[in-house]
Amino acid sequence: MRLQSGVVTLVLSLGFLSLMAGCEPDGIEVQDSLDFDLFGHELNTPYVEGADMSLSVWRQDDGSVSGWSLRSGDGAVFEISSVWVDDGGETLRARAVALTPGLTELTVLDAKGRTRAVRSVRVERPDSIQMLPAGLSRVRPELAPRLDLSDSISVLSGGAATFEVAYFKDEERLFGNGVLDFGEDPPVQANNELTYLFRDREWLVVEPLDAGVFSLPLLVNGQVLGHMQVRSVDESAIDSIEIVAEEIEGADEGEMFYLLARAFDATGVEIFGIAFDWEIEGEEQAGTGDLYHYAYSEGAWVDVSANAGDAFDTVGVQMDGGYVTSSNNLGCATAPGASAGLGLLAMLGLAVLRLRRC
Repeated sequence: MRLQSGVVTLVLSLGFLSLMAGCEPDGIEVQDSLDFDLFGHELNTPYVEGADMSLSVWRQDDGSVSGWSLRSGDGAVFEISSVWVDDGGETLRARAVALTPGLTELTVLDAKGRTRAVRSVRVERPDSIQMLPAGLSRVRPELAPRLDLSDSISVLSGGAATFEVAYFKDEERLFGNGVLDFGEDPPVQANNELTYLFRDREWLVVEPLDAGVFSLPLLVNGQVLGHMQVRSVDESAIDSIEIVAEEIEGADEGEMFYLLARAFDATGVEIFGIAFDWEIEGEEQAGTGDLYHYAYSEGAWVDVSANAGDAFDTVGVQMDGGYVTSSNNLGCATAPGASAGLGLLAMLGLAVLRLRRC
């Protein structure tokens, strides 16, 4: 995966960037687990109602926080369920959940009960949701449509389509995830998946088993936000296919890139959830999926084709080997500690451990 590319350059740049990073005037950093930011160690508020997270507090002078505590001014709005100290006494950690809409404050107290830092926290109930197709969000995010509840989606019957979910209140982004539900008896199979690499993200996976049009309820923290229209179609609806390539400008030899196959009906509406067959120079590739992950090789041009139903597309690619995969495979980021990607994050964390202090 492309996460590994550029890591060395990033680490070498940390020293310079750390000099430019500002410090909190109270000398205390308070950070949540929702977004990994090398230098912006602050809270990603406002939070979406129902989101849970972990919190970290440390001193910029590397001093001990043993005996310190973290309190919420209004536990009905933002509840702190547990607090402990680790990292040899350098970091105060807590579990927290955004319960109901409102505004409150988090207070950091030292071992003598003195207030050392105060941070504002806001919780909101979303009034809209946006969904980003997983394939395009990985390959060409600038081309990805921001779908909302007024849009319908077409999904191949028997297939699975994955969308990144984002919540909004009055067009303001709300942070947090794991809050999406579909009621007791949804008309189409759906579930939400969570990933944790660099930032916590939530994904909606829709898997219609039968053809038809379905109204899928979307609930946030038990409250109905709206209904998403899912149009389930069979393979005969596929009219055309387009292969979209990830940008390769400035690529290094052997660097990994993606190709994404997209299908459309006769009216130009995209059909999600298709597992395409792939060929390289006419040779059938193992597996099916909407992504082809390949190693860049300058000047080694080959023809790559994707097909589904009676439609296909072919593009020329500079590559040396690859494999078929799917945007439904959230890969190395599906759970904390479950991937090489998080190992890379840990390695990066070691590199910035001292640079994160001012």
